Amino acid sequence: MRKRYGILFAVLAILAIFFAGYGFAVLTTNKEIRSGANVVTDVNLSVYDSESASVELTFVDFQTILPTQVKSMTIWVQNDANIAMLISVYTKDWLPTYANETMTFGCVEGAGWGGGMFPELRPHQRASLVLTLSAGSNPPSGIFSFTIVVQGVST
Repeated sequence: MRKRYGILFAVLAILAIFFAGYGFAVLTTNKEIRSGANVVTDVNLSVYDSESASVELTFVDFQTILPTQVKSMTIWVQNDANIAMLISVYTKDWLPTYANETMTFGCVEGAGWGGGMFPELRPHQRASLVLTLSAGSNPPSGIFSFTIVVQGVST
């Protein structure tokens, strides 16, 4: 008799835990996504948040992004070398790793790219890049991050 009550109690406890978890999942739906990106550059490049800034930028905060939303941010890249460089920008180290399946990162030239075709940056020249982050219709919910790499290759 006691054994039956013990089994019944165990089954009820398991069902209660299952339904409590199911009920909690239904009650918590959140579509805001906190984002961020670390910025990595070559030795002879610097990245700033404005044309006149003197403190180097190491983190880009896209803040909260909602499904189907597009966020833009302008950064300024400076060639600290004595030779011209071709500039490229890419991302890596997405966390969670599947976040880049529903998020799209883009980069286009902004102001200051005179005297040569983008993406060439002359010695000691500073020019802007416009970064965009687009969320798909069903992005991952929660915090995600990735690294933006700004690379210069001598011409």
